[in-house]
Amino acid sequence: MDLPTAEVLIDSYFRRFNTTYLHTLFEEWAILGLSSSGEKLIAYQGARKDNYRLQIPRDSRPLRTAMNKKTYEVGDFEFAIEAEGAGYDACIKIGPSAYLIFNNLAATMDELRKDPQWLKVQPLWFELAQKFREDPLS
Repeated sequence: MDLPTAEVLIDSYFRRFNTTYLHTLFEEWAILGLSSSGEKLIAYQGARKDNYRLQIPRDSRPLRTAMNKKTYEVGDFEFAIEAEGAGYDACIKIGPSAYLIFNNLAATMDELRKDPQWLKVQPLWFELAQKFREDPLS
């Protein structure tokens, strides 16, 4: 999958997540490329456009901590249950070295998943992950 196609797909699911959740589930999403030299912002949608790139090292810490315990294949995902504020809440591996990050700036993933609507969002989450498993970002 090319980047413009991925961005349209992600934005569509982002809106569907929030609609299904009946209020804001995630406020921003980003595609990060990971390499030996660090994290690179590839795409971003949200309110922090001006300073998002500068905050990546700090904001990614909770999710990186959760992810250090496993090896991920394209389509796999992880949640940082207790990430607060700008700390990233969730990600899906969408390419060999690319990750799709989701974040809610006001609530932790633990708080978000206690809402019964979270159960209705889960099939959409799996569906999006599967789309990238079948056609990874290149």
